[in-house]
Amino acid sequence: MPTIKMPKPVKRPTSQNYWIRKKVPADLRPRVGKTEIWASLKTDSERQANIEIGAVNARIEAEWARLRADGARPPAAAASVPEPFKLTHQDLHALRRDEHTRVRDHWMPEPPTGFNKVRMTLGDDDSLQLDAIDLLKSGGYAASPANVERLVPLLMRARKEAASDVEYARLGEYDKITDLTKIPERTTPALDFLAAFQEYAAKGGLKGGSAGRTASRWRPKVKEFCDFVGHRDLKRIKTSDGYDWVDHLIAKKIPRDSIRKVWIAALSATATFH
Repeated sequence: MPTIKMPKPVKRPTSQNYWIRKKVPADLRPRVGKTEIWASLKTDSERQANIEIGAVNARIEAEWARLRADGARPPAAAASVPEPFKLTHQDLHALRRDEHTRVRDHWMPEPPTGFNKVRMTLGDDDSLQLDAIDLLKSGGYAASPANVERLVPLLMRARKEAASDVEYARLGEYDKITDLTKIPERTTPALDFLAAFQEYAAKGGLKGGSAGRTASRWRPKVKEFCDFVGHRDLKRIKTSDGYDWVDHLIAKKIPRDSIRKVWIAALSATATFH
């Protein structure tokens, strides 16, 4: 009987606790929707983490075994999943800014000393690559080896610069903290509304999943709303956009009950899921 290699507990730059990190087997990635997963071991004690990791690892392996036992059905409506965005030079540095902000904002309220100070920049080669994959996939980019190789050095730079900013904060020298507003925004949506809807339809409990009747009715409504506001970035959507959208639909003589149950329901359910 083959043995399962036991992963070791690892730390993340923005968490006190230890975590388990596992690469998802290639045959399950379409169904899991990720190339790797992280799960907190809910303890900052290395000894306790080594005790807990066995049970957590077993649960993950059991879930993967269940997915295999359910059959190798292809993910529903896979053809309608949006194509990955092209990763531009500007996008790379926007992702660097996001990582810098994430690490800095976590530690700056209570600047650390000692080991916690060192931990801000922790990251072996494997964890940096997996963090790069996380950022790329969550941003809608292809997590190809070439893209990962381009992003990893910028993640290292972001963590070092964020650690310097936290040290400036500890000394009260806030005027020396990096001005990240000079880095341009991404050329692509920070959170693609259409991709977000696809994920919600597949994983959010929508009846019939991403290939069901509800998803088929709602998907074009989301697309029409994105066309109306002129972009697909869910993070840039404002409440006023929703009100303007309703006024637009009313002007088109669409029944108010239909607006509420279909048009607005599709938008609000996706936004709430994310």
